[in-house]
Amino acid sequence: MNNVISTTTEFRDRTRVEIENLVPWDVGIQIRTIPGERFNGANVPGSRYHFDGTFHKSIYRQLTLEEVITQISLENPAFCGIDGKGSHACFRICDFELYKAAFDLPDATEYPVQLTNEEIEKLLKITDVKKFKARLDELVVTESEKFQLAIAVANYPKFDDLSFKITKLIEAKTERKFQ
Repeated sequence: MNNVISTTTEFRDRTRVEIENLVPWDVGIQIRTIPGERFNGANVPGSRYHFDGTFHKSIYRQLTLEEVITQISLENPAFCGIDGKGSHACFRICDFELYKAAFDLPDATEYPVQLTNEEIEKLLKITDVKKFKARLDELVVTESEKFQLAIAVANYPKFDDLSFKITKLIEAKTERKFQ
């Protein structure tokens, strides 16, 4: 019988973690574990929309697993969101296994609810008003998510194709006018 050793969940403190900044603005954090960086902090660039309506993800690769775990331990909302596990956070750990390790969630089967660009695209394709409102209320909870959605909608190339009722729901949720 062959003995198989699984190393998929073994990580080192100095493992670099890819963080996606989901919001379209830069987010600064105070570095806690990297000597010499503590007072300078880190500026995680925001995702960007191009003039043609395309979206460019922002992936930051400078933080170590030790730093990410420290940020989570300090309950930094950029990582922890509203539930302490990343729900509605503006940062997403790109590697799901690292996400599970960092949050100590070995049994997790999916990421928490976060307003990713992919989720925004799926949302804006929903044409049924009741389904749209239900998904909108699930995805957009925090003030930063309202602003993030407003920026996404303003850059949405098919904005004119959205129904009047859906546009009004978005305006009510984001507290911004689009027409």
